[in-house]
Amino acid sequence: AANLSFSYTDNPGKSFAAMGLSVGIGSCVVMDFLIRSELPEEVAAKAVSGLEKVIAEHFDAELQRLQNFHSWRVFVWENEVDQLPVLRLAVMLKPETSIDFVLKQLGVALRFHEMLVDLNCELHFSHSLTEMLESKKFTLDENFGSGLSASIVVARKILVRLAEELQYCVEEKAAGANVEFEERKESYGWAHARTKDALEGKFKGAASADIQEMTITGYKEEPRTETDAQFAAKEASASGWRRFVWRSVNLLRGGKASTMELSFRSVGELLFQSALARSLLPSWVTPDIVEQPGALATIWKRMTESITKHVNEHWATILAFEDIEQRARDDEERRRLEREAKMSNKERKRLAFLEEKRQLAEKLRKLGIETTDDLEEEEDLTQKPAEYARHLKEKQMGSERLLLETYEATWDAVCALHSVQVVSGGNKVLLALQGCDIFELLPQPMKSPPPPRYKQA
Repeated sequence: AANLSFSYTDNPGKSFAAMGLSVGIGSCVVMDFLIRSELPEEVAAKAVSGLEKVIAEHFDAELQRLQNFHSWRVFVWENEVDQLPVLRLAVMLKPETSIDFVLKQLGVALRFHEMLVDLNCELHFSHSLTEMLESKKFTLDENFGSGLSASIVVARKILVRLAEELQYCVEEKAAGANVEFEERKESYGWAHARTKDALEGKFKGAASADIQEMTITGYKEEPRTETDAQFAAKEASASGWRRFVWRSVNLLRGGKASTMELSFRSVGELLFQSALARSLLPSWVTPDIVEQPGALATIWKRMTESITKHVNEHWATILAFEDIEQRARDDEERRRLEREAKMSNKERKRLAFLEEKRQLAEKLRKLGIETTDDLEEEEDLTQKPAEYARHLKEKQMGSERLLLETYEATWDAVCALHSVQVVSGGNKVLLALQGCDIFELLPQPMKSPPPPRYKQA
């Protein structure tokens, strides 16, 4: 089951604090994953730590590029609606992203909750997701049933007026640009006609293109980048969109309440009776999926077996590389000890001093303190192709190990996607889910092997 609802609060700062989010934000997207019952705190903490490392390594750079991005956070919290423990993933934006602030900047003297007064949608299914994907007797056409009910209350007159003004603005801007273009083109034609004879008499033998450049009118025809067919299709699409907008506005203006009812006798009728619906389906969706008992379970079993196979193959690759790397490091350590045994005390002290400098520079960098080149003295691996390739391979294997360990930790800690919230200022849209046990359906990951000795050190 799923429930979509809208709510408003006069104190968004207090609402953000109750959600465990940072101060000084305007909007956020929050995903809650339901934590397994009687879960030890250290298991949840391990999942949080793994997710933080994965996001920092793979997603943080992309998130920082988002306009008005503020921060992200992963933490354990209690859901505000039912007080269940959840693992919360939040992406937060700066205060200027609040929808009420944006409306104010656009000159709209209304708040969002004054236009969308109430929203409540409920979607129910006859069977849980787990039963549909695991039962060998389940048939979509015979057993599946669902129902959707929605209630939306809007400020009809305000929205109609606002939509009209926005559409008028778009159309007036386009019409004004066309008029200006035609006027400049006509002025150019007059200026060119007036000066053509004089220029031809003064510059005998001049080409027509040269004469055209000599007439200074301020008009320059844009280069042609579309064929006539493409331009006509673009105009037809824009015209169709304008008609759709005006029909929607007139529908909203003319009805205080609307009721819509759609019913289908079976899933097969919904998916395959309409040519339009069939054209949107992927190639692997066939009538057998909805007619044969256990078809979904068979497909899902193949997918889970494929996931397990790929996970095991990645672990085999990682462990093979780590074994080779450990042996190489052991050989390097043995050769280093042999060299040190032949060194003088003065040379040993010099090498120990250089190692202390390197460790000091590393500590200072972790504290955010800039270090001089004399302290750093890092080796440029790009000048050594073999060492650089080895470094990149080690980094790749470390990243893959982190992903697999995080998958295991997350599977151990959470069982379902609980809710998704979109909050902007005091406005909140909440999608609450029941029975979305995605982690129960995913294959249980293998126990992560311990890291090699060189990583433990």
